[in-house]
Amino acid sequence: MGDRAALVRAEGMAPMVASSPGRWFGSRVQAEPTDLSRAAVDDLASVDPESYALVCEALGHFDVTGRLDEITTPVTPAAQHQHLARASPTAASPSCAVSATSPRSRTRPAPPRCCASTSAGPSCRCPANILCDVAAAQAVFAAGVPAEVTGIDQTKRVVLSEEEIAAIEACGALGALLSAEIRQFRTWLGRPDSPHDPIAVLAAVRPELFTFAQGWVRVNSAGVTSLERHADGPHRIVVDLQPTAVAHELLRRICRAQIGTSVRPS
Repeated sequence: MGDRAALVRAEGMAPMVASSPGRWFGSRVQAEPTDLSRAAVDDLASVDPESYALVCEALGHFDVTGRLDEITTPVTPAAQHQHLARASPTAASPSCAVSATSPRSRTRPAPPRCCASTSAGPSCRCPANILCDVAAAQAVFAAGVPAEVTGIDQTKRVVLSEEEIAAIEACGALGALLSAEIRQFRTWLGRPDSPHDPIAVLAAVRPELFTFAQGWVRVNSAGVTSLERHADGPHRIVVDLQPTAVAHELLRRICRAQIGTSVRPS
């Protein structure tokens, strides 16, 4: 952050205006900016450089890693990493895009429940959310805060069929809205996708549908993460799931939510 402060003091906001769209927007919006994306960039261009530099310096010195144990309320810290490498044959590779928490204690925070990803390759390209601040990702995982991580290598095994989407649509107004969003996103993406975050939540409330491994998440200087398996490690990653059972449970809960009833394990 100190380097960024020095840069804007020397050159004004132009470097930030040039580099920020690549961090903020996907490739389509970068290629064909929308009114909203242009407005966001214009807002950044109008920022006073000295004020921006002072904020950068303040954030650069703000480190409360040593106080994480003081948190007594369940929280959802967020980080995301979409391509991860296994450091050894016994390693699985998680990182976090937090989707839900569930209180287990009145005095201790519950482990964050995360949706993340894995990759078997050693030369994976890391996404912006980790690369923007590799040191922060390293600090979060090195702090040993308990976290449950559901890998995208697992969630992508659950792909809702058109019949299942139609079943969601038939659940009522909520189902109709959700099914429309699913179809719209798939059209934009150009292929079917998986309900990654809902599956990560389901791992928290129906753990019997999942198989977990325990260990420590490590983040190297390039932003590549891996899981070193240790029985007493603070990080718990999904390494297997039951695709059919998970899909059926998601549909059941969506339909029960529509009629406003509580959902209990079947």
